[in-house]
Amino acid sequence: LALYDRTTGADLHWVEFDVSYHAGAMAMEDQDHVLLAVGSRVDRYTIGPNALEMVADLSGYGVTDIQGMAIDPQTGHLLVVDGPTQSLIEVAF
Repeated sequence: LALYDRTTGADLHWVEFDVSYHAGAMAMEDQDHVLLAVGSRVDRYTIGPNALEMVADLSGYGVTDIQGMAIDPQTGHLLVVDGPTQSLIEVAF
């Protein structure tokens, strides 16, 4: 997992990560947390202690395979794209 400076593109942080973990999408929650999506699950990776925890399972929203993810800067809600249905779902955390 690599993090880069938004302005310069310089490397900020490199972390060894389990190569069997295949995220379909990711979004920066803040400078210390990255959201990663696997299937319908959203995990939070915390930089520093290098901890990964599940924060949500979006299958209840009909999501089966998250293929895109962003955080709305106005609301702070998570926006996800479900690949099979090409649906955009907004989730308040």
